[in-house]
Amino acid sequence: MDTEDTRRYRACKFCGLWQEASGDARDKIGPKAYRCTAVVCPNEHYNWLMPEIKNFGNCEFCQGEYKDTQWAVDNPNHPFQRIKEVITNLIGV
Repeated sequence: MDTEDTRRYRACKFCGLWQEASGDARDKIGPKAYRCTAVVCPNEHYNWLMPEIKNFGNCEFCQGEYKDTQWAVDNPNHPFQRIKEVITNLIGV
């Protein structure tokens, strides 16, 4: 198969945005994968926004202001980490 005729895409699993990952498009945007910005409000409601958004706005649940935060896998204090630890202990991994 000729690579010139093959189209490759990558997509954000959170927001669904997709982008071409090969050819001219890759040369323009670079090899780094697209990733949304993770945000959290004071009451720990997490959300994700497109990276171009600089004014994060307010939480739809509590109206607290969103702040930039680390993704769950990178943040040891994220609730996901506690849930992961409980599951790991239950299944004995």
